[in-house]
Order: sequence, then C-alpha cells, then structure tokens
Amino acid sequence: MERGKSSGEVASCFGRCIRTNVITTLSTNGQAVIPESIRKQAQLRTGDKLDVSYINGLVVLRKRVPFAPAQARAFILAGREMPVQTARDKAVGRVVISEVRKRRRVA
Repeated sequence: MERGKSSGEVASCFGRCIRTNVITTLSTNGQAVIPESIRKQAQLRTGDKLDVSYINGLVVLRKRVPFAPAQARAFILAGREMPVQTARDKAVGRVVISEVRKRRRVA
C-alpha cells in the first residue's frame, strides 16, 4: 500500500475538483477521525472550527472561514437589493407560519 493512503481510499476527478472517499469509524462518543489525506486537501489544521450540516442524507463538514470586512459589506449591500414584499407574499407567509405552529402543537 502506498505511504499515507488508508485502505479503501478512492480518488476520482470531477473537473478541477478531486473527490476522495475514505472509510472512518464513528466512536461511541460520536467522534470520527478525518484522515490525513482529507485534512491535507482541505487544508485543515489543529484548532480549526468546522460547521457540521446534514443535507439530503449527507453529513457535510465545512471549514469555518470568517468574513473579511469587504465580504461582510458586500453581503449586507446585496441584502438591500431584495424585492419589496407584496400583500400576497405576506398572506402566504402568515399561512405557512400558522401551519407550522399547528404541527408543533400536535407534536
């Protein structure tokens, strides 16, 4: 086996993105080791913060990168370009909110 590769490691190329699959095991404490090959590709270092999400059957880890001041400003300014809510939008919003509240009361 090649040095630095875990058993079961498979790398495939999608355009400019390299997808690597490595099998790891979840501990009884809910912890998993991110293999070295993945840490190198993602440029993860000790102490890095990770966002953990669950999306359509996938557990997604994403390195948390703080906004630079220019990025934060651009984000805020982009929000100002949102369309103005119409009376119909507000009515639909009220209906959706009441449906969610009904489901919560039942549960």
